[in-house]
Amino acid sequence: MPIQIKITPSDGGQSPLIFLLSVLEGRYFPSVVLFWYSLLKGADPMGFMLILIAIIFFSLGILSKRNPTWGWRANEAWKIKGDSEPSDAYIDDMKFRGSVSILFGFFFLTCGLLVIFL
Repeated sequence: MPIQIKITPSDGGQSPLIFLLSVLEGRYFPSVVLFWYSLLKGADPMGFMLILIAIIFFSLGILSKRNPTWGWRANEAWKIKGDSEPSDAYIDDMKFRGSVSILFGFFFLTCGLLVIFL
């Protein structure tokens, strides 16, 4: 069982994140959460922005890999008269784009972690 530390709100010296977490968790936190907070509180905000961009790239890449025909009707179907479906080349292209997007996500995640921890 992790060590529990009680945090009480102070008069202006406390971070809003810690206050919010203390309210949600009943004012008790595992020491691991406090360790990570103390480690990251002086971190560069650009690192967190890079991680957010990485999450966006990951989610779009996974969506494109798992469901390559998603969005086809809005992007391509209006160009074709009649009823049609995406070609195999289009599906393969979208899967490749999903893979590239996931690679970009790894790149941004690595850059964000380097900015935060170095």
